[in-house]
Amino acid sequence: EIPPDLEEVVASRTEGNPFFIEELLQSLTELGSLAVIDGKALLSHTDLHVPDTIEGTVMARVDRLDSPERAVLQHASVIGLTFSSELLARLLVEIDVPPSLERLARGQLIVAEGPDRWRFKHALIQDVIYQALLMRQRTELHRRVAEEVERTYGDDPAHLEVLAEHYSHARVPEKAARYAVLAGDLAVERVAFPEAQSHYETALRLSSEADERGRLEVLRKLGHAAYRASDFTTARTALVEAIDGWKELGDARRAGEALASLGRVYWSGTGDTDRATEVGREAIDLLEPLGPSPELAQAYVWSSTQRMLEGRLEVAIDLATKGLEIAEALDLDGARSHLLNTLGCCEGQAGDPAGLERIREALLLAERSGEAEAIGRERLQLKAVDDEPQVAD
Repeated sequence: EIPPDLEEVVASRTEGNPFFIEELLQSLTELGSLAVIDGKALLSHTDLHVPDTIEGTVMARVDRLDSPERAVLQHASVIGLTFSSELLARLLVEIDVPPSLERLARGQLIVAEGPDRWRFKHALIQDVIYQALLMRQRTELHRRVAEEVERTYGDDPAHLEVLAEHYSHARVPEKAARYAVLAGDLAVERVAFPEAQSHYETALRLSSEADERGRLEVLRKLGHAAYRASDFTTARTALVEAIDGWKELGDARRAGEALASLGRVYWSGTGDTDRATEVGREAIDLLEPLGPSPELAQAYVWSSTQRMLEGRLEVAIDLATKGLEIAEALDLDGARSHLLNTLGCCEGQAGDPAGLERIREALLLAERSGEAEAIGRERLQLKAVDDEPQVAD
């Protein structure tokens, strides 16, 4: 049963916010101003000195905690919304962490998620505690968390994103950028391209101006991830900047590789076929004098595919044949698969039945290479062929 005076306090202070109601009642209980006796809520007095905001109420509760519990909450707020007692114990060697966690759980500030996993009862509790830390404290705690995670897990893929985030907040940009790139690479492997793009953008923001080659490599990866995430504006911007940078450094191979990628963005991303053709030709012209290379083979892949899709079959066959010679010499199964597919499609459109066999061979090479894009392309092409109406002799 709720007495009128308590109802008035709750209504006037919380304005119906459920979380605020919980925190206010918990705070009144801890202050000894509220008790439940025989099923009735009793308020000792109505002249209560409690904060008028959720944030103030949460912070007042934290301030009343004993020093060990307060330290546990502060460290946990830096780790994140969820955290492990194991990591806290390594950070707080002077505190018996498990009993402190149990007391905090009884106080409805955190909840258990498993044998070693905990989380804040509400994201606002974590945020209020974190924001109350001085900037110097946050920086130092993020550094300690990052170093402990790094010491324990190294380059374990499951912790790359965590390391990048904590080193960034700890103002250690070199390590933050390194782990952001690794997290982006892992996301690409999982075909999570928007996530990869986000990590590469973080890495680019943190990249050192002293490591120009490293920065340009991040731009290349960002361009690829953004293209696959259908963010063509970012892809084009990143690749153009990478091309200019590689040219300035005199690295024609890297510049040609980025040019080939840019041609693909212009073709399938913006529909600017003339610009795509021009950029693709420039990539081949830049790479050919350097001799056979995977970058040159890839430039032929995308240029020949574009010509095929435009219906310029003779040009496509010529480009694909040249690229295939390079791909076979370098044993590049993924590139060979794409080029054979292009040749097979061109031959099929010209009425040559040998085209189907080339496409089947392309699928075998794609599966052997493990390249997801090549496998998808060949299977899609074979399905299209199989679905065509068959005419009896």
